[in-house]
Amino acid sequence: MSSHGTGARPRARTKILRAATAGALALAVALGGTTAWAQDTEPTTPSTTETVTPTETPTPSETPSETPSETPSATPSETPSTTTEPSAPTRTEQTGPEQTEPADDQAPQTPAEKQAEVFDLQEQAAPALPDLRVGVTFDRTEYEVDADIKARVVVENVGTATATDVRLRESARALDVKSGALDLHRVPGPELAPGQQRTYDLVLRQSYDPGTNDISLQVRAWQGPQEYPTLDANPNDNYGQATARVLRERGTVDVVVFNDDNGNRQADEGERRSGVAIFAYGETDSKRLSGTSAGDGTLRFANATTGHYRIRTNYPETRVPAPGFAEFDVVAGQTRTVLVPLVEPVAQVIVPTVEFLDDPYVNAGDPVTVKITVKNEGTQPLSGVVAVCGTFSNVPGLPGTDPSWAPLNPDGPGLTLAAGETKTLTVTDVVPQAAYDEGRVAVTCDFGNNGRNNQGYRGASDFADVNGRYGTVEGTLVLDEGDTERPLPGVAVLALDQRSGLSVNRAYTDADGRWRMDRVLAGPTKFLVLGEYQPENGTEFVVDVPKGGVARPAFRVKAGPNVEEPRWSPKLEITASFDKAVYDIRDVWTARIKVANNGTLGSTRVFWYEDYGTGTGLEYERKQFAPLQGDRNLGVELWPGEFVELTVTGTISPYLQGDTVRLKGILAHGWPGEPDPGIDLTAKVTFQTGDAEVVVYGDANGNGAFDQGEALPGMGVSLYGGVPNRSLSGKTDGSGRYRFTGVTAGRHEVRVSTHGTDWATPFDFYNQIVVEGGKPTTVEIGLVRPLSKTLTASLEFSKDSYRKDEKLDVKLKFTNTGPDVLVKMFCAGELYIPTDGPEWGPFAFNGPGVVVPSGATSEFHVLTAIPAYAAKSGVVGLGCEFGPVWGDGLPSGHDIATVTGEVWTTTGQVLTGNHPYQPVPGVKVVLLDFFTDEPVAQAIADDSGAFTFPDLAVGWYTPVVVGPWKVRVNRQLPLFQVVSGNTYPQNVYVDAGPEVADPWPPTVPGDPNAVVGPGGSPDAALGSGGHAQVNQLADTGASVITLGLLGLLVLALGFVAVVTGRRRTA
Repeated sequence: MSSHGTGARPRARTKILRAATAGALALAVALGGTTAWAQDTEPTTPSTTETVTPTETPTPSETPSETPSETPSATPSETPSTTTEPSAPTRTEQTGPEQTEPADDQAPQTPAEKQAEVFDLQEQAAPALPDLRVGVTFDRTEYEVDADIKARVVVENVGTATATDVRLRESARALDVKSGALDLHRVPGPELAPGQQRTYDLVLRQSYDPGTNDISLQVRAWQGPQEYPTLDANPNDNYGQATARVLRERGTVDVVVFNDDNGNRQADEGERRSGVAIFAYGETDSKRLSGTSAGDGTLRFANATTGHYRIRTNYPETRVPAPGFAEFDVVAGQTRTVLVPLVEPVAQVIVPTVEFLDDPYVNAGDPVTVKITVKNEGTQPLSGVVAVCGTFSNVPGLPGTDPSWAPLNPDGPGLTLAAGETKTLTVTDVVPQAAYDEGRVAVTCDFGNNGRNNQGYRGASDFADVNGRYGTVEGTLVLDEGDTERPLPGVAVLALDQRSGLSVNRAYTDADGRWRMDRVLAGPTKFLVLGEYQPENGTEFVVDVPKGGVARPAFRVKAGPNVEEPRWSPKLEITASFDKAVYDIRDVWTARIKVANNGTLGSTRVFWYEDYGTGTGLEYERKQFAPLQGDRNLGVELWPGEFVELTVTGTISPYLQGDTVRLKGILAHGWPGEPDPGIDLTAKVTFQTGDAEVVVYGDANGNGAFDQGEALPGMGVSLYGGVPNRSLSGKTDGSGRYRFTGVTAGRHEVRVSTHGTDWATPFDFYNQIVVEGGKPTTVEIGLVRPLSKTLTASLEFSKDSYRKDEKLDVKLKFTNTGPDVLVKMFCAGELYIPTDGPEWGPFAFNGPGVVVPSGATSEFHVLTAIPAYAAKSGVVGLGCEFGPVWGDGLPSGHDIATVTGEVWTTTGQVLTGNHPYQPVPGVKVVLLDFFTDEPVAQAIADDSGAFTFPDLAVGWYTPVVVGPWKVRVNRQLPLFQVVSGNTYPQNVYVDAGPEVADPWPPTVPGDPNAVVGPGGSPDAALGSGGHAQVNQLADTGASVITLGLLGLLVLALGFVAVVTGRRRTA
């Protein structure tokens, strides 16, 4: 018995066919109206008025909601109404005599070759299935540049069964997810009962300029470990998408880079520089531009976000932008030229020094005085000398914003220094709070003469103590020898850090055993006496150091074991494990990781760096390692006794190859001579298998059952799916059966290859089966006669060649020898004309379609614009299949034409061998029109094998290399495409082969030895330096598309069809 019940009730199918067709016709008439079409009758058929109504009385549940109020006329003299473009398609129709349907109990058995059951709708009750619907919305339609972008994702189960383990993934255009990804990616996912929904909130942001103002977020949902094939009742709504715009205004900047050797700030002859890397930095991270200057020293920043930018050159370039030329503005809607003269850095001649005058300091806010000296050691005066100050070290610094810094303000006029002149300034500031907390303050500045653009500047710095959190310790050290005690001279005393236990201060006793430490952090501080000593009373030396005061401890020691300086001694111990040693491939795995510092002194930094090179086979949300990833992967700092624990969950890839998964990575830097500590976890993976038998038969009598004599041997069958995902194929035996063994358990798509047969899979064919481990599964597939047996279709353009500004005239023609049929249009392929405009009427994408009555021939004409891609590529094409729904066995039509009006200069190389390829110099390259094989242009390759075809008509060409060379066919035809705006080279790859004759016309009257093309002269036949001559006839638009070349269109449009002849000239 069939697993899907194809063709179970033929009479019910007939009834549904008639009722549904009538309803569809009513809808088509209501949408289009009779005045939209001109309808004629061919001479061999008498005129008749077409009335499409059911001949049997429908039951109440089948009664159409309304009856067409008009009947299409078939009178030959009827004139189509005229409308303003775009107009609906015009229609011409032939019909046969009106047919009367027999009563249900008298329904004849239509021969198989006449069947075209196109509304196979209610074979059996639909199974209870979950149906996930995803909705995605942004909180606004427009956002400012660098704003947070909030999105909401709602997944709802609108099906009739519970959805379990609902998983979601997002893909964002020009957006990064800042928050919400962990919840969205959680596995296992939630369970959603029918009618239940789940909401997720995401925050996204643009971290770069994608070159477009449009942003989008797509989210998809599925159940469990297997995304494809889906179990969902309606997979089309498992995807949700939202779109919005970021309000970036844009402009263009043309940069000219040159060495300004004469100092005139103009790009003089010979000064332009190629290969200079330029970076431009805006106010935010999403405003970044970069590029390298071309051979003429130019660099274009096209479509750049408006704003203010600063320019820097990049290594290995040693020169820097000249003063006043390191900044530019991008202005909306404008193209501006920016000169970037390069000069030697000012660091070569400027010598600055900075010095604290009144240190050390005590508290935050204390006044600070700094002496600054700047000298010009060059032979030319310097103007605009400024200081860019800040925290260029790990010590908090003076910001340089006090009014006393005004002469050196990078936003001001700066100082002027004559050649050899030195100037000294004294500026004041205050101790920052951060410097008080750190205990040190810095002044670090870069000095130069180009404002805040400090590339090429020279730095100077000084440091001072801030002692407000510190105190002084003045102590004594004596040795207790039992009966006597004496001072201990020359002994080291250490103050230990209150947290790490490492030495932070050191002093040595003098001859009287006295010692002093000036900067000891206030609070209880532990001290050590180095050597063979120990505290006399057995108690550690701990001193409470007063803030800003002096502590005077007296340490008494006696002989003891040797005491050495504490060494940094973290002890990182890592424990990690999977929760199982063996997983089923459908399992959710868990890894638990603990990293502890079990050392005694000092902290260590722990981070996570995954080893992607091991092919893990695992899928998981990387943000689960967030505590160990930090900013710039700094991770976390662990002190002795501290630890961090992580629990990471994920799934096993359904595309796993092999039987092992691995989680490997580094968790810290190794100590000198030691490897980096990390983890390397592995686990075995198992999966279940079963057998699946596919039975294929031709349901010749339409009863939905596998009858004697209906087996179809030699049919190609395939399975795709399961976990792990596998693709299997085979051919049926003499009984129409093929048994797949060792099929991975899970959902599979089962397909039958009907190409080259007179059979098709039914439109309602449910092509999924479930294979369970250790169990056999059988599926019967009853094929039917294809719709193309009773409905023929053709698609033709009115001409072989169009100007780019012309309208494309498309003729659609259908002849129906079967029952009334609803015809929609399904188009695809590399060559594709948009079919969603109003001019396509009912044939538009997702349109209602048109009913072609039984015995009728219907013809439609559509005038549509030639798309921009066609004008640029010189070729326009359309390929479509036709039927009530997209499926197997549909009739198809296709056509192709050339488009004239644009030219483009195309370059390339003649290359041979394998990568990196070797040039073939000095050979002649001739381009033939792809459709006519007529020579169009010729060029001689230079010493590097390079050639240029200037101002060549866009379109498709066949390259010929004259001589003992065979052009290598290494991709789908055509091998040479000229597309306006395409700057990529059109290389021609050749192999050694038989001699190829020159297809270019060899002679012209009066000079039998001249090489010249049609319309040319002998002197201009071949361009020099690899440039070409172009046949001027190639741009006239005349072209003949032959039958053999139409086969290429079938491939380009993605359809397999029989090509029939064309009839016309352009």
